[in-house]
Amino acid sequence: MAEAGGDGEPEVRARKVSTFTKAAFRNSVFDEACIIEGYLKKYSHGVFRRWQDRYFTIQGHYLKYYTDSNKIRKDLKGTIDLDGVRSALLTGKSKGEFRVMLKEGEAVMKAETDEEAAKWAEIIAAMVTDDVDEGTIAAAAGGGAAGGGGGAASAEAVKDSMVTLTAEDMEESDALASLSGGKKPIWVTLEGATGLAGLADKGGKCDAMVILTVVSEEGSGGDAGMDAEQMWMSMSPVVAQETSPTWGWKVLVPGVLQHHTLLFTVVDWEGDRIAFLGQACWRMADGAVWDQAEKLTLPLGEFGESIAPKDGGGKPLKFKSTDADGAGELTVTIAPVRLGACCAVKKRGESQHWKDRWIAVTEDKLLYYGEQTENRPKHEIVLRAAKAITHPGSVLELIDIETDVKVWHLRLETAEHGSALFRALRAAAGMQDLVAGRDRGVSIAASGGFKQNVKTMSSE
Repeated sequence: MAEAGGDGEPEVRARKVSTFTKAAFRNSVFDEACIIEGYLKKYSHGVFRRWQDRYFTIQGHYLKYYTDSNKIRKDLKGTIDLDGVRSALLTGKSKGEFRVMLKEGEAVMKAETDEEAAKWAEIIAAMVTDDVDEGTIAAAAGGGAAGGGGGAASAEAVKDSMVTLTAEDMEESDALASLSGGKKPIWVTLEGATGLAGLADKGGKCDAMVILTVVSEEGSGGDAGMDAEQMWMSMSPVVAQETSPTWGWKVLVPGVLQHHTLLFTVVDWEGDRIAFLGQACWRMADGAVWDQAEKLTLPLGEFGESIAPKDGGGKPLKFKSTDADGAGELTVTIAPVRLGACCAVKKRGESQHWKDRWIAVTEDKLLYYGEQTENRPKHEIVLRAAKAITHPGSVLELIDIETDVKVWHLRLETAEHGSALFRALRAAAGMQDLVAGRDRGVSIAASGGFKQNVKTMSSE
């Protein structure tokens, strides 16, 4: 995931430009010779703490890991700058396990054997010793530096210095997506449009508005002649009398899947009547917007009946006219929500009844909706202002968010999802990680079920 900018939002990447925009970084990471490579297990510090198979390489002074040995750039999961590692040592906890200590964290890996682990630790240690040269590194890669006594012994002499993490690990976001069957929240910012064909009866001008819809063609089997299912809709503000309007409208889409399409329908707003001006679409699977923001310039085309926007009741919107050929371009920015999560929960209100709700967690807020299709949240909870976020009674399916105003009670379907959302909320609130795993909490299913126990445990 992209590193956050000064305002906490992800750095925007222009379409068709490499994720790694700094030339020096790109050259060091991808163009230098590979010193060592191979499969290792990496311990994930994400929501679901587990070992995952990754394909590691060391190029230049960067340790990279991919999904598999194809080493395709889009499958790059993370990058660690080795210029400043504190230590690289075998842990002795299990066969082949070694730990690379960073100034701000650590990376734990596991090789098939202790010998292989020692070789990796040896090379990483050699990367940060004083006056290191290619011969020293090559010797480590070939079976140990001269005079060395194994990977662990050499690593003990590593100098203490600064370290910079140059790429975020995507595994946290992927784990949170499991809460909702793969759905993730995204930010969409409508920047502006150029060259709109205004209406003749308005002197070539238009009161421009954009209808943003999320559609899925999965139900139609991908057949263009069949209507796509509309999953969500929202409307931008109206910019009056402009054929090159600027909106600056930013909206949270509280859950999309990779096979979904964002449809942008530009219209001339005339109170109770709307006239079609142009239409553009973006398939979520076509870009890298899950990992980093992309600024897109989309051409506007003619009206498509199979993906016509629908109103809140599910009926196609009625247009004054739809015969416009579509002209001009629309500029939008689509960005992931850093460690964002969305899922169905049950929320307990003052009536003590549990109601189905849909929630989305952003960088610092929890927004909850009556249904996933709603475009306006019923309420926003500023997580940074929360006094406490806890598992009441140590029940993993239950989460309480205490604010100065009230205590919000949430309930998840499984202990795994409860624990995952708990960690996401505490991370957004800037609180210490106090995850209660199965060894530190209980599941309500093991205590007779919700009907018997949930009220008592929620009020503790």
